[in-house]
Amino acid sequence: MAEEDLQILRMLRNDARIKLADVAREINIPKTTVHDKYRRLKNNMILKYTTLVDFKKLGRPIRVNIAIEAKRKETLKDFLLSHPDINSVSTLANYDFYVDAVFRNMAEMHDFLEELRLYKVTKKNVHHIIEELKTEDFLTKERHLKMVR
Repeated sequence: MAEEDLQILRMLRNDARIKLADVAREINIPKTTVHDKYRRLKNNMILKYTTLVDFKKLGRPIRVNIAIEAKRKETLKDFLLSHPDINSVSTLANYDFYVDAVFRNMAEMHDFLEELRLYKVTKKNVHHIIEELKTEDFLTKERHLKMVR
């Protein structure tokens, strides 16, 4: 990947709303070049623009990560993908799904965990997130660029 592309990605990772003219000025390349590179990145590498939210301030102080293995994988997958308290779902090597969930209180979390029984969960491992120390940080600093060159 070209150095300029990495610089553009770094700046977007820090602030997805940055003006491309500011990017061009910062990395000292023409605006048209930044626009062309941005368009290519947007079509090939950038998956989504999003906002990181402080869930506690949103009234959802209970955050858990749950590794789940189940017999009814497809129906569980549909359930997890449509559930409003689920922030993200991934697949894992040693489990079927890895879920990041946010709840208003422990009772809601408990109800959710009980509801998982409907999907014949054979194994689950629940981790309560006390404090998020670092998130979405890769490729936000100049030193990260060396890691992908």
